[in-house]
Amino acid sequence: MSLLLVTPPACLPLDLETAKLHARIDGTDRDIILSGSLAAAVAMVEAATRRALIAQGWRQIELAPCASITLARWPVLELLTVGDERGALVEGEDYTVTGRGPDAVSVAPVFGWQGEVVIEYRAGYGESGADVPAPLVSAVALRFVALIDIDQEPACRRAAEALEAPYWVPRL
Repeated sequence: MSLLLVTPPACLPLDLETAKLHARIDGTDRDIILSGSLAAAVAMVEAATRRALIAQGWRQIELAPCASITLARWPVLELLTVGDERGALVEGEDYTVTGRGPDAVSVAPVFGWQGEVVIEYRAGYGESGADVPAPLVSAVALRFVALIDIDQEPACRRAAEALEAPYWVPRL
């Protein structure tokens, strides 16, 4: 499987000012560095849970033959295209989309896949941080604090992992 981010999220689930409040940081002199740390904290939560927090576009490529393809980033907002390695699109009646659990989506062929299967889709909880479950936003804040305050790192990391645990997506 190959997974490529096609369209990055338009925003972060937590703004820098709120993140700085969690870390008890005043002033703006370190905002550029802190912005990078906040983006890293979001990436850590998304990697740990295998979820997209804010809406983003993904391209997933699978090698056929396979009975079905489970999309790798959850929750799936919209299935955009299903095609082959030549770019030919597969018509909607030639595959079925099924949900496995509240967020999982599988794409199964009617007649079998040939070659590479290329699926483009949008995943995430929505367009803004208000759409992201509060425990995951809190996990981002904790990961942010852990990145910038070494003394708080162990406790913040453990707390973030506990908040992320109910949202972990199993490996494919």
